[in-house]
Amino acid sequence: MVFHVNMDGCILQNESDDFRDQQDYWETKKNLQKQMLSSMNKEVNNMSGGDPLQNDQNATKKSLRN
Repeated sequence: MVFHVNMDGCILQNESDDFRDQQDYWETKKNLQKQMLSSMNKEVNNMSGGDPLQNDQNATKKSLRN
């Protein structure tokens, strides 16, 4: 008696080259997204003239508590 098993999935061995390639891809993608977000935040701050509440004493004293 012979059984043939065919399974589709996304399980990779930790030591495989495919796993390392996939890890590198996700790390690179995450770093690029962080860089893009920080550059977008800088541009928005430059366009709006910075944080309007930065020098406001009342705004800095109040903090939200949970």
